[in-house]
Amino acid sequence: MRNRIKHWLGNIFFILVVAASFFLAAIFNTAMVWAIWYGMVFIFILCVSQMVWPLGSIHWQVAPRQAVANQPFQLTAQVRMKHWWQWLTQVQVRDQQGWQSPLLLLGKRPVPDQWHAQLPRGVFSHLTVDTAASDLFGLLRRGRRLRVPVDIMVVPAAEPALAAQVLPALNALRARQQSGLADPYSLKGFRPYVPGDPLGVIDWQITARTGHPMIRELLPEPTPFIHILFSQDRPHFDEQTWALFYTLQQATANWTNVQYWWPDDQGVWQTAHRLAPAVAAAYQPAEKLAAWAGAGTGQMQGATVVTLGSRRPELPAGVHPVQIQIGTDGTLVWPDRRKQVSAV
Repeated sequence: MRNRIKHWLGNIFFILVVAASFFLAAIFNTAMVWAIWYGMVFIFILCVSQMVWPLGSIHWQVAPRQAVANQPFQLTAQVRMKHWWQWLTQVQVRDQQGWQSPLLLLGKRPVPDQWHAQLPRGVFSHLTVDTAASDLFGLLRRGRRLRVPVDIMVVPAAEPALAAQVLPALNALRARQQSGLADPYSLKGFRPYVPGDPLGVIDWQITARTGHPMIRELLPEPTPFIHILFSQDRPHFDEQTWALFYTLQQATANWTNVQYWWPDDQGVWQTAHRLAPAVAAAYQPAEKLAAWAGAGTGQMQGATVVTLGSRRPELPAGVHPVQIQIGTDGTLVWPDRRKQVSAV
């Protein structure tokens, strides 16, 4: 209210100065007084002309941003006018901390600006920013809400200590599985030697029997994968467990024999090895959790299935199940941890 009163008092004072200069010019009728009058009128027209350019002509250049839920983050934008002949002397942006310092926009020269926010988990496609513009003297003021031109993806926030507890155990499972591969290839059959084939694959015993060179055809054995399932249903959905699943997926993105799975809205298991941040932000737990079939019988040979959540899906025979839960006190609940790690 005080700022509005101050704004109106400034407008009234400026109008009184313009009117007084007109009366002085009319009374004294001198060139200097008329020059002052024309100067005041020019300034007034200049201030009004700045408001003719709509605030919609302001162009925001914002890089796509990924933030963590319910934690303060800063959005940096490049603000400029769309045309070189436009200018606004006082442009302000309001965020949760209040109105920021005014910016001077001259044509298409970019000016950096910062906007502070704290958002819940989700994908924000229509985020708006309160913006106000005024002239050089603060006589006229115009406000508008500008839309941020990029989607702001806010992902779940996980406790770093939980991921620090799980990662070494997953790495131990992965190392044991890789070391257990005595021969990464299996014998598919034999075929006659063709010029150009490597000599190292010639089977000399079969060659002696048949009388002509024979080579072994090898079939790569599937690498025993670690499958990590996010298996919570809607009645027991836990935001922290989903955040742990997302954090592990990000931390092990370069692991070659780890796959992540999550159920979609229909309860069908979908691979999440390269889980997009938009999926992590907009995920809604499934109403029904279907039985997990894995990625095929080849990848299930000697695989370890790690389930995160309060509900474990039906698992096929021949796999090593490991179930991890987050207890009521916020710590990991991992029954028979030593036994499950050494079982692989």
